[in-house]
Amino acid sequence: MRISLLKIFTISIAIGCIASIYTLAASPDKIQTVISQGWGADVQSAAQNAAYNALINVVGSFMDSTKMLEKQVIIQNAVRSRTSKINTHIKEYSQGSIQRFELLQIANEHGLTQVTAKVSVRIEDFRAFIKQLAEGSTRVGTGLFSTLSTGNKQKINLVDIIGDILIPIVKGEVSQLEVGIPLTIEAAKSRLKAQFNWTDGRLAELERAAAKKYPKLAFYIPVVIKLQKNAYANFRQTLENTASGKNRFVHRKNRMLPAYREYGAKKYYDLMMGMAAKPQRNSVNVDIYLLKGIYELLTIKYPWIATIAHGSNGSNFIRKQPLLRIELADTNENIIHIFDLEPENSYNIQNFYYYNPQKDVLLISNNIFNQRPVWSLLALNNSGNDKLPIVLKNIELGIVIAVDESILRNTQAIKVKLVSHL
Repeated sequence: MRISLLKIFTISIAIGCIASIYTLAASPDKIQTVISQGWGADVQSAAQNAAYNALINVVGSFMDSTKMLEKQVIIQNAVRSRTSKINTHIKEYSQGSIQRFELLQIANEHGLTQVTAKVSVRIEDFRAFIKQLAEGSTRVGTGLFSTLSTGNKQKINLVDIIGDILIPIVKGEVSQLEVGIPLTIEAAKSRLKAQFNWTDGRLAELERAAAKKYPKLAFYIPVVIKLQKNAYANFRQTLENTASGKNRFVHRKNRMLPAYREYGAKKYYDLMMGMAAKPQRNSVNVDIYLLKGIYELLTIKYPWIATIAHGSNGSNFIRKQPLLRIELADTNENIIHIFDLEPENSYNIQNFYYYNPQKDVLLISNNIFNQRPVWSLLALNNSGNDKLPIVLKNIELGIVIAVDESILRNTQAIKVKLVSHL
């Protein structure tokens, strides 16, 4: 029994092939060419999805509808195995059901990559392959399969999307640093009062600390670390499009967010993420997004996320973060002194210092979250007994360093950068 184009389309939807597909006439050497679309977290996964959609479409041209519905799970898994070897850098394939794969168009939509591809299929090879699958079967309800397949695919896509957000932030790949004009400690006082809300008592402590460094000379460097403009906007839009729910919370110093359950989230099953606006002295607006059912899949693919999602700021997470490097250079841009600040040795104490006497460095941050290191744009905040990862738009740092007079005399440029450990 042959099936009509309408039935082919209906069955393809049931199997999970939701795509625009055009089938061209088979060539004399029994090669059938299909134009199909695919989606994924990146070009590679979208290309494999397009190849999968093309093969599912071809199945309908030589298998009757009853058998196709009976074998949909087996067909889906088998076809996926055949398309897993598709590589966007390779067009011709000497073996397998696909003879040629060519990308025609690549686009991005709602945080996902969409491709259009031309896929040439060896009909006889693929027919024999599918025929083997038809021998011996068990019936599976199409409604159940469609529901589970669609739900699982959506979760896998969401896991990849969240990974694409968190990993570049943790590694500092989307951080932009702006270094201001260095100041004397005396000149920096007014900035510390306005920017970090420092009291006269705390300013006196800083003056005493600088004086103890004599004969070394201490000075102040203002630094802003912020997410690249497009990255912040893209991350927020992605969460807006994919989250199951959203809440607004005004965070203040030493205040915990409500527990997961108050947002309708299940611990170790759902994930909550925050997007913070620019801090306003001692408070900041945080939009909290609920991502249902992806916690286990996310932590299997990225085990270190378990540390920041429901635990502590552990070593697996810290090692992935970059160190902060401060370089002093002379007129010819030769480096004459370097300060390397390791993330695992940094910490926030009550006054938000990073202090390492051996390195003669003190960091002052306006970040009111518990984070480590203080230059990270991914912060943590307590949510009941849970941890909530929060993406920060920007943080402001004051860096106080002490150097020998001879080094300072020859310093003509100051560079601050993030350096990857990996």
